[in-house]
Parts: sequence; structure tokens; C-alpha cells
Amino acid sequence: MPLALEVLRDNPMAEGHMDEGDLLSAVLTRKPAVRTEFPELGRELRAIVSKLTGVSTSTSLPPDAQQGAERLLAQ
Repeated sequence: MPLALEVLRDNPMAEGHMDEGDLLSAVLTRKPAVRTEFPELGRELRAIVSKLTGVSTSTSLPPDAQQGAERLLAQ
């Protein structure tokens, strides 16, 4: 997860192997226990998602990422 956040810090909509934003989707759909075990990573992920969802953009989040972002920000 630290490497994924390093990539997402520079490009929140980075592509993994499939589509734009799939790396973010993969990180957001990880078990919440990962963010609990490493709270600094959870805080950083929350900051990345907050910036991304707070920006008015024509690029929308993939459905998995959108649901994960909503769950993360609701915590």
C-alpha cells in the first residue's frame, strides 16, 4: 500500500493494468483493517480522496472507487 499511495499522490487516477483509476479502486477496496493497522497511510489516502472528490472535473471515479471513497470519507 505505501507504493500505491506514492503513485496516487502524484496521479490519483493512475492506471494499474486495466482502466484509469483502477489503482485507486484497488486501494479503496482493501480491507479497512489495513488502514487501521497503518493509520498514517489511512490519513494520506483520505487526503488524496478528499482532494480528488473536491475538485470539479470531467473525470469521474470508477464505481468501485466511488463507493470506496464514500465509505472512507464517511468514517
